[in-house]
Amino acid sequence: MMSSETRGKETIENEMLGADVPQPNAADSAARPSSMFSRPQKVKPDEIKTPLVPRMRFGLASVLHWTDRMVNKVVAAYDNVFDISDDDAAAIYRRMGTSYAKNGKDSEANAALRHALQVEPENGDLWLQLGHVFLRQGAVTKAIEALRKAKVLGNNSFDLSYGLAQAFSELEKHEDVVAELRVAVALRADVPEAYYRLGISLDHLKRFDEAIEAFEMAIQLAPREVSYYQSLGFTLESTGKRKEAVESFKRAVELERRGG
Repeated sequence: MMSSETRGKETIENEMLGADVPQPNAADSAARPSSMFSRPQKVKPDEIKTPLVPRMRFGLASVLHWTDRMVNKVVAAYDNVFDISDDDAAAIYRRMGTSYAKNGKDSEANAALRHALQVEPENGDLWLQLGHVFLRQGAVTKAIEALRKAKVLGNNSFDLSYGLAQAFSELEKHEDVVAELRVAVALRADVPEAYYRLGISLDHLKRFDEAIEAFEMAIQLAPREVSYYQSLGFTLESTGKRKEAVESFKRAVELERRGG
């Protein structure tokens, strides 16, 4: 049977992250006081610092709007009740950061992930997540720093290379974009947008034949994407292949008329 302490810890963590919290049965309800954050029975009232109790009674709506300082206070309150270790704190921050990121709450995700990295600075996956959060926030230089840190720590995933390519594209560093996207498509050959972005950067570098090949791969994977035919048409025109360019533009117009 799950202990009172374990059940209490899971209830608080799930409330902070917005997860569905299992409803107590009748016997449980009679055995412990009713509150949003039911404390485990082993914790005595005089062991809980008074200033933290009201903070723990805030609902999910409040938690989701706290940023750096408030995120830290949530875990401090949690620690006050359960005397958690650094590893437990890092796990809470990881879950909070991941949850916030999935829900588009990048400020909160940023704060939670940075706190987790204070405890686990060698965690490449955390640096990867933080890098993508920075990207969405428009902090391109910080994104590159975080993603490179993840790479040094051994993360060689598609998401890492694709994220770096996005960041370098913002800075118009097309040689770097091409290098990262070559790695990305080698890891995953089923992402049409990766080939499309590769084609765009190759076109900027006037490596037209390679760009045409990349666009054609994107079209093969997503044959109803209008922008792929348009970009292919412009690159074909740049190489003097006017007839092929016209056919590509016609296909783009046809798809637009059909609604993609």
